[in-house]
Amino acid sequence: MFIFDGGVLQAVTIDSLTITADEISAFRFCSPDEARDLLRPYVWNRAIAALTAIDTDRPHYRHRDDQLS
Repeated sequence: MFIFDGGVLQAVTIDSLTITADEISAFRFCSPDEARDLLRPYVWNRAIAALTAIDTDRPHYRHRDDQLS
């Protein structure tokens, strides 16, 4: 799984987003606290690593073993 920072989106860009993959039925924007409550723990661990990378302005590479922590 790769997580990329798309930056801050303008309202016109958000309004034009469409779902093209068959496996995704919906999307939404939420705060980190909301995401923590919505995501499975291993996905939240990846998301928090991505948020930390944004805060520190450094990429963060997680390894498969990191999922266990």
